[in-house]
Amino acid sequence: MLRNPYLPGRAPLIWIYAAAVAANYVAQVPYTLHLYGTAFSRSGAILLGATLVWFILAVGLFLKGRSVGYWLPLGYAGAQSVFYFDTEVVGALQGYGLPYHLTQTHDLILWPSCAAISTSSPRSQWSYTF
Repeated sequence: MLRNPYLPGRAPLIWIYAAAVAANYVAQVPYTLHLYGTAFSRSGAILLGATLVWFILAVGLFLKGRSVGYWLPLGYAGAQSVFYFDTEVVGALQGYGLPYHLTQTHDLILWPSCAAISTSSPRSQWSYTF
């Protein structure tokens, strides 16, 4: 593999991106437990782990200055973009997505300050035990 001497100069930017991606992966644990309890999808967990390995390898190779370390994070960002486009934009066209989730104030993960109000509401249908 060829080394590219210009890639490590951008290292501070990738640390910001890596922190955001790491926070997203950490947030998936309470989110999944909130939605599915312990009945989560094994294939979904494997896919999530595979993408995490993909990202860790991409950042590592980027920081080492490898040329592939430029393309792997770019491919990861592209895959993320396609996933979130499908989830948010296509989901919004089907009645879900960001506008739907912003109006669901009984959701403890998205609206923690409204949890006390909505759990006493008769329309609350979620169990808030963690």
